[in-house]
Amino acid sequence: MDQNREIKHFILLALHRWGKPVTEDALNNACKHGLTPRPLQSDVDAARHQLEEGNFIVGDKDDIDGTLWTLTGKGKLKAKQID
Repeated sequence: MDQNREIKHFILLALHRWGKPVTEDALNNACKHGLTPRPLQSDVDAARHQLEEGNFIVGDKDDIDGTLWTLTGKGKLKAKQID
């Protein structure tokens, strides 16, 4: 599996397993420590952006925690397929 796809799957599964909105920092740290080889931040950002563009995840910004990421309905279905 190519690294971009692996990062996307990891993000979807992480959000699915957490089951609640997750800060961008927590999601980034999970990707960096949960994948081997450790991905570059730019690769994580690109994968997250592609998932957002594809309507698999959505980010909501607030003044306290920054961006909080959650799965959309489409993202939940995909996460269940790959889990």
